Amino acid sequence: MPFARFKLATTILSVFCAFLASQSMVCADETIALTESPGWPTYQSAAVDRNLRWQDERFFVHVPPGVSSSRSVGLLVFVPAEDTFTGLPAGWAEVLDRNQFVFIAPQNAGNNQTSGRRAGLGVMAAMGMLKKYRNIDSKRVFVSGFSGGARTASNIAFSQADLVRGALLNCGSNFPARITWHSAGAESGKDDNYGYCSATPQECQLARSYVRFALVTGGDDFRRPYLQDIYNDGFRRAGYQARLFDVPDLGHNLCDGRTLQQALEFLSTGR
Repeated sequence: MPFARFKLATTILSVFCAFLASQSMVCADETIALTESPGWPTYQSAAVDRNLRWQDERFFVHVPPGVSSSRSVGLLVFVPAEDTFTGLPAGWAEVLDRNQFVFIAPQNAGNNQTSGRRAGLGVMAAMGMLKKYRNIDSKRVFVSGFSGGARTASNIAFSQADLVRGALLNCGSNFPARITWHSAGAESGKDDNYGYCSATPQECQLARSYVRFALVTGGDDFRRPYLQDIYNDGFRRAGYQARLFDVPDLGHNLCDGRTLQQALEFLSTGR
């Protein structure tokens, strides 16, 4: 009889553990593989490479402690400039945890990869997390990146406004029209081809209506003149919901936690 009770208790414990595993959230920073097909958004943008095998890709994930299915959370998809992403920037974890944002960054999505692959990995990452965490608020699905990764993030925001509601662009951005350079001159190594991406009129209209753009640069960022012109001659002139965060001492680096907090508030509320 004691053995029977022990066997029953063991069975119940096993079932309970299996239930917890099925409901599991990533509790610490780790690099994972997706466990099932993430699928793709209904809208098929030419900017996004869908010929990717989800089984072959890996993603760095950070999930705030205590995340539960009963509370709405946000999602921040980050496109890095390097192929290997191993940890959150300084000061970001506290802000993401306080604001309840799941964070995911694809591996092998650096500046040496094609723009289509990088955009595809960003979309794949978003879809994978939306499938895993059903309590993600669709109005707080944001895409971000640094330098060339920020330019890819802007591509995703313009092309997949059905999925993305905000873009946090650190020291880089594209825009779907040619920019008249004012701040970017010879002293900044003027590059007339910088920052252009293609998007259909329909994609631009949807992005203008549904996506907020937060551009981050700083006094020591060599891309600052370009970001200023893209913001003023591009986003503002065309009527996008956008704000430029010009941080005095920031170089060509990721923003700190304070600026991240301000940017997330703008992307979430428009204020």
